[in-house]
Amino acid sequence: MSDQNWINERYVNTYEEAASLKKSLQLSEKAATMQFKIKRCGEEKSQYVVKSRVDPSLVNAVKEVEQQVAATKDKTSKKKLTKK
Repeated sequence: MSDQNWINERYVNTYEEAASLKKSLQLSEKAATMQFKIKRCGEEKSQYVVKSRVDPSLVNAVKEVEQQVAATKDKTSKKKLTKK
């Protein structure tokens, strides 16, 4: 995939700041379908940018899991209705 799908989250001055930001983004709620990376940028590559993008393969995986959970719930509720 090309770099045009990536969104710049924030620019920082040190790699440690970038790594900390990346970690906090990975722990956020939207992270289940996201990818994150750190790239050097700025004059003489003196800064860092944390980038993110929606990963289509992760979106599909989350949808599949949600469908499986819904199907399991439907089977469970049908069993409860037939036992009454």
